[in-house]
Amino acid sequence: MGLTSVQEPAEAAVVAERLLDQIGTPIDIGGRHLLISASIGISLGESSAELLKQADAAMYRAKGHGDADYAFYDEDVDQAALNRFKRIAELREALGQEQFTLAYQPVVNLEPFEVVGLEALLRWQHPTLGEVPPLDFIPLAEASGLIVPIGRWVLNEACLYATRLRQTLGRDVGIAVNVSARQLQHPEFVDRVDAALERADLPPSLLTLELTESVLVAAGDRVELQLAALKERGVKLALDDFGTGYASLAYLQRLPVDIVKIDRSFTAMIDSGAEDLALLEGIVGLGKPLGLQLVAEGIERDAQRGIVQDLGCDGAQGCHFGRPAPAAAATEALSRRSSASAA
Repeated sequence: MGLTSVQEPAEAAVVAERLLDQIGTPIDIGGRHLLISASIGISLGESSAELLKQADAAMYRAKGHGDADYAFYDEDVDQAALNRFKRIAELREALGQEQFTLAYQPVVNLEPFEVVGLEALLRWQHPTLGEVPPLDFIPLAEASGLIVPIGRWVLNEACLYATRLRQTLGRDVGIAVNVSARQLQHPEFVDRVDAALERADLPPSLLTLELTESVLVAAGDRVELQLAALKERGVKLALDDFGTGYASLAYLQRLPVDIVKIDRSFTAMIDSGAEDLALLEGIVGLGKPLGLQLVAEGIERDAQRGIVQDLGCDGAQGCHFGRPAPAAAATEALSRRSSASAA
């Protein structure tokens, strides 16, 4: 939007703050409580074309601040925009040049103790930068829409690996794949899941799709239909990083979620802080009556494992049970565990 009466940055900031306040007001639609946020880029000048370009660049800086914020354009923003466009081009090349790989981290059942699944985690081996941290490229892939083809590749690769693992171990091991809002909103997403399962000859019950709270909160009718269709096929649905977003009991009751993965921020200090322990107890108390499978994330010490098990968590994940590893190393580690159990 153009504001011809605004002359000073402070005036534009006031308008942006008012817009964010209005947009952030909760909306009730059909009995649903919706929360909306926005990111605003601001540029001051006279040329409409330049203003739009600069405001768009500033908007991405605002997005980097988190939800519901605004940012002004300056030369640093211009450089950041150039870097962003360069990185998007590199991401596009990475998919075609096989620069992406998957690492797999164990997910365990606590009682009886057993590795029941692996989470597939995307890794990018840049030809000059080396391994790029996921937080440095996944948000960009989501914003640019590249997460859709990248996510499709992840799904196909993970399902094929799960089948190979089944054949190697002679038993079922589930595979979990992270799914973004962009992927879920794609009209062909369910068909693509079907195709990946069929190509790999993998039973749907061995695939878990992990969704963040923000995806569920923003779920519209199409997403809900997609989730219902996946559930009917036997695919499991997990709510990832629970406790860090906006999901409430109402979402857990309405949407077909099977598993709740409790964020590591609730488990990090449970063996030394009474407040953290009380929060975790509360989450377990909410999830159990709903028949949800509860998985504690971020378990790095045996003391943490004992506490989450005593509280009633069904499963756990974290470096205590194994760090993310390439496919060959993950297979070898599981083979050793299987041999030790059989001995």
